[in-house]
Amino acid sequence: MKHILYSVLFCLICLSALGQKANSDSIASLDWMIGKWSVEAIEEDSDNSTYKESGFIECKWELKKTVIKCSRYVSRSESKGRYANLAKAHSSIFYMIYNSDKQQFEQIRISKNGTRTQLYKKEGLWNLRSKSSFIHPSFGYKMSNNISLKRINKDLIVLLEDLKNEDGSFTERYESTRRRIE
Repeated sequence: MKHILYSVLFCLICLSALGQKANSDSIASLDWMIGKWSVEAIEEDSDNSTYKESGFIECKWELKKTVIKCSRYVSRSESKGRYANLAKAHSSIFYMIYNSDKQQFEQIRISKNGTRTQLYKKEGLWNLRSKSSFIHPSFGYKMSNNISLKRINKDLIVLLEDLKNEDGSFTERYESTRRRIE
């Protein structure tokens, strides 16, 4: 079943990439993501649950520079609260494509917890922003999600993700700093 899911996902990515040939400049504008990066991150929640991550992420061009593929490997430490029993190591793969119909970037993330698609709009040269909402799998209530992925300079990228429930009584904040290794 897993192989079928990956095959279907790969086909969707390929079709989207082929359909954007005329707009390949759009994905090309994210060339600042390409490279190998060290990652330091922290997540803090309003219920005093926290964890830290460190590791690396490597982003490469795929399919004749129509798709960016990133592989992420991190180790978690200092986990407390509901994160105390998280796996110590975590990996995921995500693909970044440009959807010319929506005129947005799509990030398709694959991890052991499943597949998730996030839409981003470009703001300025080096900033991607995403706003969405979803039902939180652990809590069962609707969360609003605001994400900013921003290049600070050629060797530094910062990701900020803020989640909150409808009445604001529960929040999650994830902050990740990426520093260029290669």
